[in-house]
Amino acid sequence: MAPTWSGNLRLWSNRKERFVNQGPFETDSPLAATLPRFLDCKTVPGTNADAGGATFTMRLAADVAKWGATLGALATHLSTSGQILQSADTVNVRAVTVTADAITLNVQLAAAPLPPTAPLMSMDMAPPAVEQQATGAKRDRDSPTEDDSAARRPPPPGLSDSHSTNEHACSSENGTSGNGQAPSTYSLADIRQPLDNALKGERIRPQVNYPAPPRPDYGKDGRAIKVVTNFSKITAATGGVELRAYHYDVAWDDMADQTMITAKTDERKGFLQYATLMEKLKKLTGSAFGFDGYKNLYTLRKITWTQDAADAGWEENDSKYTLTIGNCGKGLRHDWTLTLGETTHDLPLFKLWPGRDGRPVSGDRESLRGLMSVLDVVLKQDAVCRYRQIGDAFYDERREAAWAQIDEVGQDRTSQLWFGYRQSIVMTDKGPMMQQDRAATLMLAPIEVLEFICKKLRVAPDRLTSEKIVRDKVGSQLTKGNRLWAVKSRHDGRTSKCQGIDEVPLTDRKFTKKGRDGDPDIEMTVADYFAATYPNYPLQHPHLPGLLCGPKKNPAKSIIPLELCQFLPGQPSKESGPDMAQIMITKTCAEPPKKFMDLQKISMDCMRNCQTAKDFGIHLGELEYANARILPAFGVYYKERSGAPFCVNVDTQKGQWSMRGPRGDLAFQKPGDGGLVLSVNFGDRRDTNIFIDFLRTFGRMSVERGIRFDHRSLEAPVQGGEAFMRKAVEDLLAKETSRFPERPALVVCLLPGSQGQNNQYLHPAIKRWHAKAGIPTQCVQLSKLKGKPGATNPQYAAGVLLKVNLKLGGENVYGGRPRAQAGIPLLDATPTMIIGADVNHPPPGSSKPSYAAMCASLDYHVSKYHTMVNQQPSRTEVLVRLEENVAESIKKFAELNGQPPKRIIFFRDGVAHNQFGTSKDGGQGPVQQEIGHIFSACRTVMGDLVPELVFIVVQKRNRCRIATSQGQSFGKVAPGTVVDCDITEGNAYDFYLVPHFGLKGTPQPSHFHVLWDDAKLSPDELQNFTYQMCHTYARATKIVSRPAPVYYAHLAAFQAQFYNPKFKGESDNWETGSTMSAGSGSEASTASDVQVHDMLKSILHFV
Repeated sequence: MAPTWSGNLRLWSNRKERFVNQGPFETDSPLAATLPRFLDCKTVPGTNADAGGATFTMRLAADVAKWGATLGALATHLSTSGQILQSADTVNVRAVTVTADAITLNVQLAAAPLPPTAPLMSMDMAPPAVEQQATGAKRDRDSPTEDDSAARRPPPPGLSDSHSTNEHACSSENGTSGNGQAPSTYSLADIRQPLDNALKGERIRPQVNYPAPPRPDYGKDGRAIKVVTNFSKITAATGGVELRAYHYDVAWDDMADQTMITAKTDERKGFLQYATLMEKLKKLTGSAFGFDGYKNLYTLRKITWTQDAADAGWEENDSKYTLTIGNCGKGLRHDWTLTLGETTHDLPLFKLWPGRDGRPVSGDRESLRGLMSVLDVVLKQDAVCRYRQIGDAFYDERREAAWAQIDEVGQDRTSQLWFGYRQSIVMTDKGPMMQQDRAATLMLAPIEVLEFICKKLRVAPDRLTSEKIVRDKVGSQLTKGNRLWAVKSRHDGRTSKCQGIDEVPLTDRKFTKKGRDGDPDIEMTVADYFAATYPNYPLQHPHLPGLLCGPKKNPAKSIIPLELCQFLPGQPSKESGPDMAQIMITKTCAEPPKKFMDLQKISMDCMRNCQTAKDFGIHLGELEYANARILPAFGVYYKERSGAPFCVNVDTQKGQWSMRGPRGDLAFQKPGDGGLVLSVNFGDRRDTNIFIDFLRTFGRMSVERGIRFDHRSLEAPVQGGEAFMRKAVEDLLAKETSRFPERPALVVCLLPGSQGQNNQYLHPAIKRWHAKAGIPTQCVQLSKLKGKPGATNPQYAAGVLLKVNLKLGGENVYGGRPRAQAGIPLLDATPTMIIGADVNHPPPGSSKPSYAAMCASLDYHVSKYHTMVNQQPSRTEVLVRLEENVAESIKKFAELNGQPPKRIIFFRDGVAHNQFGTSKDGGQGPVQQEIGHIFSACRTVMGDLVPELVFIVVQKRNRCRIATSQGQSFGKVAPGTVVDCDITEGNAYDFYLVPHFGLKGTPQPSHFHVLWDDAKLSPDELQNFTYQMCHTYARATKIVSRPAPVYYAHLAAFQAQFYNPKFKGESDNWETGSTMSAGSGSEASTASDVQVHDMLKSILHFV
């Protein structure tokens, strides 16, 4: 009897772009000896199977459209050719699977012919499961053995049977295809040629097109509770049975220049008779319809040509319907034509609702999203007609709705805070639901331009001078940003764009007025022109310059007196900065009682006014309740002064703790290395004594925590301008720190004023120097040291010390089981690296670069991290250098632990739902690209021993809101509240978690999406672990809203912008979160753009 063998054979590039052979299989097997004939691959030892037979899987990553002709040849030669297999073996090609990126063959080898009843391998069964079936082995998840450590590794992305979509599978037995026909016969050259061509250099990137792993189960740990949510159930009058919609593509044709446009241009705003357009569409459709205003029209029934449509101005030609809209008011310069293309298919909306027999919602994530877009348009249509839409939110500027509110804000009251709402459609366990939440935006107050300038300069109109306006650069402040403000002139009612302020007064700005009917031209001033032309509007301030609303060559039309101009309502404000941000937070922060009372008003308004939805037979319910659980408490460990570990009790109601034990203050788990500490006061020298008092308190507490410093003071440079100070700070720190024979361990800097004043260039300059020098810095705000309790406040000093110990390489706290020992349970048996990643983007419209950060844990207690930051093209969401960063982190992990990680849990922040799958052009989306980069990095460093990967997206900015409820009384949920049913996605693996206590307002849950799971963690394991990771944020003594690695990555990505020499000031705010950019864009900037000293990479220097 010939020897039998088993394994998972995969072919992939040794050059990392295409084929790699990942065993296991026997080195001396006949197939292994002959594979190099058509593919250069290596062999690795495998495991013997039982005598009854064994299976293996061959998977060729390929462009199937190009290589499809070789499929039959490959199957034929595997099953019949003695050149490849010894004749003593019997071969059955049991299954052939064709996907968009691979050809997979499941092959059975045996010493004797297989019995007819031998079961075929399931097409969606992962290859490791096949191996277990063949060998009878059962692997414990957290206790891998040495023998199966290689076999259990997941396949690279693009090569996994269990993670492929759009599969067309044909089962085959004894060489026959699934349709019962024998495959065609090809020569061996037919197989070898495509493979040889690929290996010669034709680049074929494997696609990672896969469905996210399904939810394995619902969690059970914790105390069960009920919570009220901001979700409202969407129901259909027919129960969803046979509810369909029909889609028509809308094309806009500019009849003036015959170019196709979209209605998103400014010309779309010229439709002053939008309601008339909707009335004409109603005449055409003859039934309920939803129109998104741009490209898509959805109808309840197919459009049939009627006389009513013709009377409304529609024309019918070959099942296309055309309407020409003439000039219908100011702002519309010429005619427009819109054409409705013929519908190609109907949309089965009934798939969105669970069947009456209890069957789940049918369809994958992508197809369901297309159906939900119909509901989104239908449920928004009435709001679009009724309210002002800004972004994805609706506002009632007339303040007629019960939820509408407009407040004047700011010290000068030149801005307004508008309160509105936003809504979105989501698919849940119970079918489609609508999420509704409060929205707020800062708008420009509709006041006179002169009043606006006087408030900004804090001067009365009669004291305002032309010189002050020019000196304070008021004109540039009016025009900053990407959008010009619109003004309306009182004297003629004309609307125009504000393009700045003239440099000279109206009484000095002269121009030549052309004479009429043979009269001579007259030279006159703008002030005289307005006095003569508009006597009913006498000027009170002709000594002031005018507002520029056009080219200066025609001052009579382009220069308008400031007192005659008023800002139009509904324009976004350009006011920003820390003070305004604090006002926004204070105003929008609502406690659960007010929050959910407002949500009830919004829900009732939508239920009452969604007439379009009612016409479709769709109804909106009240706010939904969901089942939730409060997860078990988790412990945090410090040390007593004796060195013994001490578990601190966490206040489970407030999610915080104190660093005090029964014998006094507790010490850090590992105090940082002390040494020389330098201090420098960048503020007023009269504040030196305050700074010294703080340093004394700080030094005393450092000793109590186990850190000893040798303190020296430095002289700060004389205060100067922005450019001078930026250079002076770096020169001072570089020069002074080099004077000491001992390398300073830390530099403590006192910053003047409050955050956002002089510090907007001081703070970045300090951080840019520390990144170059490799010496950590700690900035202290003077405003925090003044007043009571002042510089000797131990609470403030303790908070600063938490950061300092991390910057010195220390470890503050360990997580662990209460009353047990320090250590996170999930990490007990398997060496695991936890990674957090985030990207920091510039403001919308800016071309400044984005900055990516990745923080990887290096130890069992998840307290040591290796951090890498990179600059990348503006608003690029994909981490461009992820592959090399992951490879570097694996090497660091192996150096510290003596072995590489066997599991990687990757928390990715800031990726939107539409970036989970493929991109719009069918290529890889950001998540798919990043998973591929992670696996590629693992293969580069570890070869075939690829670790398990769990990839989780963390969405902090989501619209879910939950609260406890007793009748009409709402309250905050307790820390550790998790929801993984009722309102979660029905066809995905996700959960909401509120790990923290909301000090102000309503706590916002984070939304976790599991998009790759090789470890097959149970929901309880994953939810508890995620909650536990929120306890390990070492710069605070409280539970935070996200896992610590993600939080660290967020801070590192934000601070990375300071390392760019071109960065000017913190007033240029960056933002984190997803963008619509799905590709990696151009190549990342050179490493010289973002320099971080190697000594800082393995400490949390950015906290």
